[in-house]
Amino acid sequence: MKKEKKEKKVKVKITEMTDEQLLEEAKKIVAKRRKRAEQWIIVRPKLILSLVIVAMFAVTFAFVNSGFKIDATVSHDGSLNPIVGVNAQTNSPAPQTEAPTAAPTAAPQTAPAESSPAAESNPAAEAPAAPSTDAPKTNEEIVKKYTEVLNKMKQDQPGYTKKEYQALPEEYRNFSSAVNTVLKFGEAYMVKEDDPKAIVTATKGEMYTSDDGKTMPRINHELPICNTDKGSVLTDYSCVKTASCTDNPDGTRTLRFELNDEKNPEPTPADTCIPQSYHGAVMMPASMNDINTEVNKVVSKIPGVTVNNFELTYTCSTFEVTYDPTNDHVTSIIHHINVDIAANAKVAFSTIDGTARLTNDMSVYDINY
Repeated sequence: MKKEKKEKKVKVKITEMTDEQLLEEAKKIVAKRRKRAEQWIIVRPKLILSLVIVAMFAVTFAFVNSGFKIDATVSHDGSLNPIVGVNAQTNSPAPQTEAPTAAPTAAPQTAPAESSPAAESNPAAEAPAAPSTDAPKTNEEIVKKYTEVLNKMKQDQPGYTKKEYQALPEEYRNFSSAVNTVLKFGEAYMVKEDDPKAIVTATKGEMYTSDDGKTMPRINHELPICNTDKGSVLTDYSCVKTASCTDNPDGTRTLRFELNDEKNPEPTPADTCIPQSYHGAVMMPASMNDINTEVNKVVSKIPGVTVNNFELTYTCSTFEVTYDPTNDHVTSIIHHINVDIAANAKVAFSTIDGTARLTNDMSVYDINY
C-alpha cells in the first residue's frame, strides 16, 4: 500500500508540471545519472591503479626485506589478497640464549697473535699479515679497509645481534592522495622498527641450513653479502661519493662512505661473487628482475592495466663500520639505504604517476669474538 501511495504522489507531481518543467526535470535526471557514471568511470580505474601501485610497492618491500617470502592474488572484484610468508630465518631457529653483552668502552688492548693450525702444519705457509694501525685517508683506502675488516669478520664468525627494518616516510610520498592513503596497506609487507622480527641474534660459529639443505655459517647467510663468505666486493672506487675515517676516544675507528645514486642495481650472485652493481657489491639490493616477475604476476590478473614504468633509485646510501685497529675486530656495522620508487601505470583513461621513498636500516652490534 505504501508503495502505491508513493507512486501515485509522483504521478500527481509530474502531471502537474508544465512541458517546460518536465523537460527541465528530465535534463536533471539525465545529468545526475551521467555524473554518477562518469564518477564511476574515473574512480574505479584509479582504485585499480592504486591497487597495482600498492602491489608493486608491496613486492618491493618483500624483496628488500629478503627474509620474507611473498605471494599475492587479486580477486575478481579487484581486491588485493596478500599472503606473507614466515621469516626465512625461522627455518633455523637460534638457540634461546642471552644476547652477548656489548664490549666495554675502555681502550682495547692488543691481543697476542695466535698461530693457525695450517701455519703450524705447513712451515712454508705464510703467517697472516698483522693489522695495519695506520688510518686510511683516501676514498680507495677507506673502502679497501672496510672490505678487509668485514671479510675478516665473516672468516672469524663471531656472535652478533642484527636489527633490520623498513619505513615509508610520508613526506616522500608523491602520489595522488588516493594512492598515498592506500600505500599504508602495502606497509604490511615491511618489517617495522618495533617489530620483534626486526632483531635476530646469532652465537659464535652458529650454522644455518637453507630450505634446499645447504649448510653455511649463519653470519654468511644473514649479513651482506648474503649467502657468501664476503662482507664486501666493491673495487670500483669511482662510485664513492664521500668517505671518512674517524678515530674514536675509546680506541676504535669508524669508516663511513656514501655511494653515488644508482638505478635498479642488481645483487651480487652468491655463486660467483662478481658484483653486478656497486650497491650490490656492499649490500643486497632488491633485484628488479625478480620484482618485475612478481609485479607482472599481479598485474596480469587485472585486465586492462599497463605498467609503463617502475624503477628503483638507490640514493644517499651510507655504509659504516667501527672496528678495533689493533686486531681488526668489528664492533658495529650500520647501513642506511634510501630507495626512491617511481611508478607509472595506466588503465582505461586514467594514469597514476609518482614516487615514494623506502628506507632500509640495518645495524649489527653486540659482536662477540
